[in-house]
Amino acid sequence: MGSTRLAGGVRIEFWLIVCISVLWLYGCAPTPREFVLDSPEHRLTNGLRLLELGRIEDARYEFGEALRLDPSCCAALRGIAISLGLEERFEKAFELMNQAKSCAKDPRDKSMAAVGFMRLNELQKANGWFKRTEKFFDEALRYFPENSYAYYYMGIAYGQAGLFPKALWAFEEAAKIGGPIGEKAEQRLNSVKKVIQAKPVSTFARNLALKEVLTRGDVAVLFIRELQLDKIYRKRGIPFLDESNKGFSLPQDVSKHPYKKEITKVLHLGIQGLTLLPGGGFGPNLQVTRSEFATMIADILRNIRVKDSAEAFTGGREVVFADISKKAVYRADVILCTVYFHLMEPEHGLFRPMDLISGPDALVAVAKLKNLIGP
Repeated sequence: MGSTRLAGGVRIEFWLIVCISVLWLYGCAPTPREFVLDSPEHRLTNGLRLLELGRIEDARYEFGEALRLDPSCCAALRGIAISLGLEERFEKAFELMNQAKSCAKDPRDKSMAAVGFMRLNELQKANGWFKRTEKFFDEALRYFPENSYAYYYMGIAYGQAGLFPKALWAFEEAAKIGGPIGEKAEQRLNSVKKVIQAKPVSTFARNLALKEVLTRGDVAVLFIRELQLDKIYRKRGIPFLDESNKGFSLPQDVSKHPYKKEITKVLHLGIQGLTLLPGGGFGPNLQVTRSEFATMIADILRNIRVKDSAEAFTGGREVVFADISKKAVYRADVILCTVYFHLMEPEHGLFRPMDLISGPDALVAVAKLKNLIGP
């Protein structure tokens, strides 16, 4: 998942996949039994793996087979319900989740059914979704107060609602309880801390807070709505292609894209790394690596901070990252964004250039860039 560059089609964020992992956590049988090839446990595991590959229908088949092998397997019902929710088939999804709730055998099972309802409401985003999610959160804790999944997904809901301090609390609770989701809760906790540090202003930027991967389209909108880069360039007299230029034509993958307006502005600005691709398209759904994002930010810096030393702009200082070759074309860009202006942070001497840029990391970089640019 994490290394896939194309973000088109049905996009499943990792936090949606983890939701399904609750299916096999407590199992389908009241007592442990040997893991065999054609067992409910095996089918549930297959379903989980298929969801990770985005193969929702195949995953649903495996969950159905688990249910065939054990008609009392509530976890299989939850799996089918969530798979339908991912396809926006909510009427049937809620019907099956109700069945999963009815067949729940113990407090933990009932608690996990409530978590399933939390997830479906978050996916559907119908009117009143947040209050309903809070209601099911309370219900989940009534049945099982130490349910780390309930806290985790309430943290997701808080984040989606822009209530970041509350999201911080929920992820802290999930991490404190621990269990299989504890490590992921820690990661989310760190992400929310970054978002709180960044203090995003635009609604779009706040909506990127929990995104693990950004696309070229996302970055284009971030630069226009949050950074307001077109206004900055115009105010500072930085030359760019006028939007009224009649010789400019939009590529097909932009002309009907929901971010058409922002992508068009970005194309006129001519930001290195965010221009047209060799094939003539923009690739709005292509995911962005950390090195690509560094190149974009570095180009903005070179255009705006003209009074800084030429050495800084060329990455003249001798800096070594174990995972970046001295011949890498983006090396100077990375050094500019890390060593000189501290807009992006390496970890343990590694920059991870081929990793995908996350929403929180991008928000922090843009917030620091805004402060650097000034009014």
